[in-house]
Amino acid sequence: MKIKNIRSKLEEIGINLSEEIALGDFDLIGEYTARKNRDRNSDLYKTAGCFFRPNYERGILIYSLIKKYNLKSFLEIGFGRGYSSFCAAMAFEHLGIDGKIVSVDPFFSEKEEYIKNLRSVFPSTWFQKITFVNQKSSEFLPGLDENFDLVFIDGDHSYEAVKQDWENCKDRFNNFLIFDDYHLPPKNDPGIQVSPVVNSITGYDKEVLLMDRRIFKDDRGVSDNQLKDCQILITKNKNKLKLTEDDPNLERMLEMCKKREDEWPKRGGNYQNFIEYMNILETKIKEDVFSLPEVDTKEYQDSNVFIFGAMKSGTSLMLNILDGHQDMLCLPVDSHVMKHYNLTGITRQEAYDKLHNLWFRKLISPTGQEPFLTYGKDIEDYTRFTQSMMKLFDIEDLSGFNSFNVAANAYFNSCPYYKDRSAGSVVEKTPENEFHLDLIRKGFAKSKFIHIVRNPLVNLASLKQNSIDLGYTFNISQSLQSILNSHAIARDNLNKEDYLVLRYEDVVNNLDETLKTICSFLEIEFSDSLKEPTLLGKNAKSNSVYGELAVKRGIYARSKNEDIARAKTILFSEYDSIYEYFKSNKKITDLLSEFKYEI
Repeated sequence: MKIKNIRSKLEEIGINLSEEIALGDFDLIGEYTARKNRDRNSDLYKTAGCFFRPNYERGILIYSLIKKYNLKSFLEIGFGRGYSSFCAAMAFEHLGIDGKIVSVDPFFSEKEEYIKNLRSVFPSTWFQKITFVNQKSSEFLPGLDENFDLVFIDGDHSYEAVKQDWENCKDRFNNFLIFDDYHLPPKNDPGIQVSPVVNSITGYDKEVLLMDRRIFKDDRGVSDNQLKDCQILITKNKNKLKLTEDDPNLERMLEMCKKREDEWPKRGGNYQNFIEYMNILETKIKEDVFSLPEVDTKEYQDSNVFIFGAMKSGTSLMLNILDGHQDMLCLPVDSHVMKHYNLTGITRQEAYDKLHNLWFRKLISPTGQEPFLTYGKDIEDYTRFTQSMMKLFDIEDLSGFNSFNVAANAYFNSCPYYKDRSAGSVVEKTPENEFHLDLIRKGFAKSKFIHIVRNPLVNLASLKQNSIDLGYTFNISQSLQSILNSHAIARDNLNKEDYLVLRYEDVVNNLDETLKTICSFLEIEFSDSLKEPTLLGKNAKSNSVYGELAVKRGIYARSKNEDIARAKTILFSEYDSIYEYFKSNKKITDLLSEFKYEI
């Protein structure tokens, strides 16, 4: 279920809060039907005052739905003190709608004097719209033979009663149904069991709305992150994109992944279907998360390893080499640490949705090729990732790299491959992150960096081939400059204790010695598992842009002549002009000679 602030929801349905809603109207109704007093012994009684407005926003939501969708009938389960019914009556009156309100409550016989007093406060025309039913909902609803545009459930909060109200109302609402008193985890009040009922409901469009004092002044200073008392808005007959008649499932997702692989790395119709279905599946899993029991989470990181290098320089190979080592906690493919940096310009919910989508794709198809479904074929494992991320994302500070640490820990807490690990070095790789070295170094104090460099001409040819495959415009000058800038950063950090520079050619042609160098640098024991590139322990295909090489597994040596011949074929005349440019530029020849690339 998506979590939204009531302000965002009103904006979404086209309600201009400042122009269409008079807060004083709801304040007036609330003064007689909803206002509460604080405990005299509480701190807020002393610092903020005696009175407060508990979720007056629910009245604004009811009013806005009636106004926007021209609703004509309202069924309320649980009258309370009448705030919701009178907000609906006010909406019908203001909008000139001959509306009908039915309020069901078994305690109306005890509220006769209270309601009589309200008749002297509110317009008589409001009362003409309301029918007060002095019965339990379990007695009244089964005999009900009409539907209502909007239903509001706020009666008996025991599990059995809430469940029965839902069963009796699910075929009785035309447009919307609202549940009051839904609690986000970890809050769990044994006396209020709305959440487990709502979490079990499938086949409906459900939204969690953060309401209480999100519009009216909140003198408690409670943020959206801290608010656990919410409302659920269920929308009927909302158009939802579906590719099949069945609920989204992993079997169908796997079929989509395999079809997408058939055209990899191009992005044709199979790719579009894959993305579309994956988004549907992600939505389902975000809804299902509330049906799982709460899980414990733990902190995994004790240090970080960052893999740097230009695009197509060999960073994926290095990640897959480290994947099999017991002391390495490798994040899948490019985890884009910089996309997690300083998410302070958007709301917490927007940040959560953005990062969840980024990571969910990594769980389904990290590279576009096998392996797929990295968590396996049990959908609960994917739901646990969402659950872990939601729980860990309950932080106030989204500055710096805090959200990256949350996402990484959610991944390790839910990934079956890491369930027996207790700690290790988190390995992140994203090409060109070396351009943010100072920022990353500052943000991750206990870090080491492995920087892969590659013959620039060969690297450039791979980038050009990749652009052909993916159908984007190749800017040779910009690409070449990026590669050279990456080499310059590697050169400037050659003698740093936390920095290891490796040539791609040495990795593939002198594997044993290179692996020993890596193990010494990372202070880990040598393991034969390093010789077989993997992704979560499964054999990983090469990330080569060349079709005949991409199907190979393992690390394969290639001669310099083989690479140069391929580069000349792809770059054509551009190869000779770049070669001559290198030869005539001493700064470039000196830079490349640092890594034994002879021009």
